[in-house]
Amino acid sequence: MEKLQKFDTYREVLSRGIIAIGIAHFCTHLLEFALPPLYPLVIEEFSLSYSDVGLISSAVIMTMLIFQTPIGHLSDKRGRKLLLVSFLAVLVVSTFFTGLSRTFVHVLIFQIFVGIGASAYHSAGMALASDIAPRKRIGRFMAVQGFGGTLGVAAAPFVVSFLGVMLGWRKAVQGVAVLVIPLLLFIWWLLRNSKETAQIREKDTVILPRRVILFILLGFLLQGFVFRGIISFFPTYLVDIHGSSLKLAGSLTSLMFLGAAFAEIAGGEWADKTEKLNVVVISYGLRCLLLYMIINVFHVTALVALVLLFGFVQGLSIPALVSLVKDMSPPGSAGKSYGAVFSIATLTGFFGPLVVGYVADLYDLGVSFSLLTAVLFFGFICAFLARYFRFK
Repeated sequence: MEKLQKFDTYREVLSRGIIAIGIAHFCTHLLEFALPPLYPLVIEEFSLSYSDVGLISSAVIMTMLIFQTPIGHLSDKRGRKLLLVSFLAVLVVSTFFTGLSRTFVHVLIFQIFVGIGASAYHSAGMALASDIAPRKRIGRFMAVQGFGGTLGVAAAPFVVSFLGVMLGWRKAVQGVAVLVIPLLLFIWWLLRNSKETAQIREKDTVILPRRVILFILLGFLLQGFVFRGIISFFPTYLVDIHGSSLKLAGSLTSLMFLGAAFAEIAGGEWADKTEKLNVVVISYGLRCLLLYMIINVFHVTALVALVLLFGFVQGLSIPALVSLVKDMSPPGSAGKSYGAVFSIATLTGFFGPLVVGYVADLYDLGVSFSLLTAVLFFGFICAFLARYFRFK
């Protein structure tokens, strides 16, 4: 009976911790990506070019690049909970003030602070999730926290594009910031009532050869370029190239990431039952094919199906990828490792919107998305080589 009670307590600690982390991930991406779906309205008000828009997205990314690794290192030394909640509060305030911007420079400055606020999750938050996760179920736990984040990415274009059409882009971003405040308080309550470490941890070891790690990181780096390019410009791409309305473009972008969110649950179970690199290689390869089809298909029904499939296949690989980061982390340095790895992806993510915007100004967004397809193909090659050398 006593053992059963201990098990129930243990399970409650796990549940509270992972729920809080999942909600924190949801809030981070909801606010981080609140502005991109509204770029067509921002472009119209301030008479911006695609390169100007790319600069806004890249400023957020560069800020995250600078802050993620130091925050992760600090979380290894000082604890992760208060750090995570504090930076989420910065994210809420800076998103709200973005709606008060009167010039392009104001938007740029407040979005830089958005980048600072969003910097804590992929270092301190993800490391906290890996602290909680049982070793043999790390894929499942990473899927739960990843589900929250991808759901936030999916909700952002749907919610803010709807609010933007009804209220304008300023009130849209402010409204989303206000909606997150009670969630932030709930996260803090859950974390305060859960233990920092839910179990006796197995000793962490680096189990992957350096050559394998190199190709995993290269693939992750290239995927960061593609992801940031898509999330920054996909709604605008649908409006300009496919002639979609802003509401339809936001809805399709939401569907893409909604499919990815639910796929992460399946991907977590798959990652726990098979070699994680198999999941990554299959996902990268299928995404190359689907993105190529998306930019060459103009039938609305087919486009919706392809967008859903692309998001689903993307979500399958995320738990495997973030679980591999834990396998690459030396003992006691999970926060710094997650911060460093996501900073690597952020580095190429910085150039993604800039390059996509520049190429779109020279040609059009169709050419930019063809470039993203080529970059994703090279990411697939890197993942394939990582798997090859892992089992050679």
